[in-house]
Amino acid sequence: MAVRELRGKSAEGDGAGERAEPTLEASRAPVRNLTEPFTEGFRLLALDIERMLEGGTNRSVVVLSAVPKEGRTTVASHLARALTEIVDPVALIDANPPPMRARETRDRHPYQLISPWNRAETQAGVIDHIRKVLDKAQQASGMVVMDVPAATTSSLGFFLAPIAGGVLYLARPDRIRDLAVTSAVRAQLDLLGARILGVVVNEG
Repeated sequence: MAVRELRGKSAEGDGAGERAEPTLEASRAPVRNLTEPFTEGFRLLALDIERMLEGGTNRSVVVLSAVPKEGRTTVASHLARALTEIVDPVALIDANPPPMRARETRDRHPYQLISPWNRAETQAGVIDHIRKVLDKAQQASGMVVMDVPAATTSSLGFFLAPIAGGVLYLARPDRIRDLAVTSAVRAQLDLLGARILGVVVNEG
């Protein structure tokens, strides 16, 4: 299937101080093929998630891990890429605060990249902005992937999990030193009523 680049100029705003409403819209970018060696795995993951969320109005997923450096940003970005082959539009929300955000590149993406911390100064403001993005995505029948900070470094993921369509939990078995932490995070997600879509074991 064709991969189309998504643009949303008003999602980031053109002026330094303006707070534009988020939008999701498809552009007419050239077809682009995914060439990463692990693309097929993400295509299968995207198909599974799209099917699990099919029929619902809230087709969004939070990519969460218990501790930092589990590969959330890599998984979230490649999942968003793979979703663009079967869904239109697709947005990736980078909900990591500036000090925790992965280094940004100027590469064009086949999805709409939204950084709410560029539009809000507090966590409450970020959550409000993300709610608006989710509303726009529902209206456009699109999908949203949210890359959030690790549960042990920020509570943002716990606030977003209940309002998302589901949570994709990420773990690297070689880095799990305290299973009690992982269990505590899962228990908190259950307490909040979050829907766990599955667990990705990152061995990279």
